[in-house]
Amino acid sequence: MISAGQKVNKLMQDFFTAYFNERDYKAAAGFLREDIRWIGLGAVCSARDRSEAVKFLQAEIAAAPYAVFFEYENVQNTMLSETAAVFLCDLLLKKNKDGYDSDISIRVMAACNCCDSVWKIAALHVSQANMGPETGDFFPAAFSMEKVAEVESSINRQMLGLLNRSIPGGILGGYVAPGFPLYYVNERMLAYLGYTYEEFVADTKGLVMNGIHPDDLERVEQIASRAMDQDSEYEVKYRMKKKDGSYIWVSDVGKKVLAVNGNAACISVIRDISGEIEAKQKLFEESVENRQQKNILQNIIDTMPSGLLQCSFDRIPKALMVNRTGANILGFENEHEFFLRRDVCDNILRCIHPEDRTKVLEELFSIAEEGIVKNSSHRIKTAAGEERWVRSAACVIQNQQGEKIYQIIFHDVTEILQLRRKNQQWDLMERSALYTAITSAYPMIIFGNLTRNTCSVLDQEGQSLHSLDCGSYDAMVNGVLGSVAPEYRDEFTSKFARQNQLAEYERGAHETYMEHRQLLDDGQYHWVSAHKIKVENPVNDDILTVSLIRCIDEQKDNEAEKNQILRTALGAAEAANNAKTEFLSRMSHEIRTPMNAIIGMTAIALSALDNKERISDCLAKIGISARFLLSLINDILDMSRIESGRMSLAHEKFDFEEMINGLNSLFLSAGGREGLEI
Repeated sequence: MISAGQKVNKLMQDFFTAYFNERDYKAAAGFLREDIRWIGLGAVCSARDRSEAVKFLQAEIAAAPYAVFFEYENVQNTMLSETAAVFLCDLLLKKNKDGYDSDISIRVMAACNCCDSVWKIAALHVSQANMGPETGDFFPAAFSMEKVAEVESSINRQMLGLLNRSIPGGILGGYVAPGFPLYYVNERMLAYLGYTYEEFVADTKGLVMNGIHPDDLERVEQIASRAMDQDSEYEVKYRMKKKDGSYIWVSDVGKKVLAVNGNAACISVIRDISGEIEAKQKLFEESVENRQQKNILQNIIDTMPSGLLQCSFDRIPKALMVNRTGANILGFENEHEFFLRRDVCDNILRCIHPEDRTKVLEELFSIAEEGIVKNSSHRIKTAAGEERWVRSAACVIQNQQGEKIYQIIFHDVTEILQLRRKNQQWDLMERSALYTAITSAYPMIIFGNLTRNTCSVLDQEGQSLHSLDCGSYDAMVNGVLGSVAPEYRDEFTSKFARQNQLAEYERGAHETYMEHRQLLDDGQYHWVSAHKIKVENPVNDDILTVSLIRCIDEQKDNEAEKNQILRTALGAAEAANNAKTEFLSRMSHEIRTPMNAIIGMTAIALSALDNKERISDCLAKIGISARFLLSLINDILDMSRIESGRMSLAHEKFDFEEMINGLNSLFLSAGGREGLEI
């Protein structure tokens, strides 16, 4: 970094060059402050501001436009503060490089001031080192040594006043004694602190040290006392009290002098540096914040799940930075181990798989401008020689020096690709199995987009499934319609025409089914089922369908056979039902006969209660009729047993005469009512 003293030397060197060598009054005036005070060699050679100096320079250069060469020696550069300095030197002026034609020696004293980081000349005094020049050459005025001393004394006072006005602060002095009793304070210092002289003396109790912040007092007193003991200059920074009770930071540059009364005193130039302190504090805080942010950013970079690589903007990119994750992906323990491999760092392409290097290099060259991001997938070779797949995003950025560099973010996708391939294999197997299962039941599967009027047929070629374009959906329906049996064509059109389908789906329908006869490739009509289903579309609002087509001849044949069996079974059931009806009709008549006999015999018995023989005969006949009735009921039950296959026959002896007499008594009364003799 260039020091303030070096900047002052360069300022004067550039001023002399513009003024003497180049004879450019505008360039020379650019090094002067607006309030420049300039005293030259002559009573009339002076300027009170830059505009007067410009006029003087312009006139002097116009009178002598030739270049003047210079050499200077006895250079003295005294820094009064960080922004103020006094420059002294002896100049040897030559009208040509060889040094002939009346060389002139002059002495230059300049007061320089820095404002907004720019150094300029605030005051300039030119005195004569010898009495060589003639009137009219370079500030022409002949002075005696006494006059020169007088002028120098005058300019020193002017320069002191100028420096006093240009420094934010003032001059303060105290006797070399405990507390540094007040010796001198100038008006500018008092005004800067807000005091009158009397107020300042009263507030500080006449001691300079009482105007210093208590926390800084001991340190300042030690530094100043040590400098006084050693007769040396000192510089110290501390807080000085103002009248309103606030404190300002000041820079105090002082030295020991002899007061008018002969006592030792300390004279200090006090400069307000509160702005500098605040700026430094702010810079420090920003520096701390920047370091914190840098640490946070570094932690983020080190812990981010992706690799980060920065490399030079060269035809053979060199690695400049890599984060820990990036080093791990490339097969290194950490970033330090990565940079130990100079063969890799000096040519980052060595990390790329040989077959992909050309591709990667071309992609890097394609993003020569900032703001373009290039995504890529390629293989790398790890430090152990393992092949891995990475996905990367590369762009061009500027580093802190303003140079273009490549920045690449990448992550390992090897496991993802392997899993994807495995899933694709499983998906292919599942689709193939699904296709086999579906096509075994439905030999033809048609996909339709009713909105776009397109359709395709699912087909299998080897292990892959794909669809064959069938043109428009309307053309497909019209083509199929010609092979449909005439008696089914109207129904087929109403159910499968595209506009009719769209209208049905609009009304909330989701599927359509039809069985019809259709002429197939063998030239015969076959039974065909067409089942169309609306498919959910997750992409857009297009109406999608899938149609499942199959021949159902065998199903229809089975249905006909089953129908015949059902018709035969129905006939048999109806015949059996008729037989039962006829049987019950006859049995009801048979039951009525013994019931009539029982009723009749009961009536006779009631009418002949006094005739025991008659009653006994009636009761016997009632018993015979009752047994006959029971036999009929048993026969009805036997019919149920016969139907269920549980009827059994028994071979037993019976009394034939008794059976005849029973029948006779059973039918006797009924025959009598009809006028029949039994």
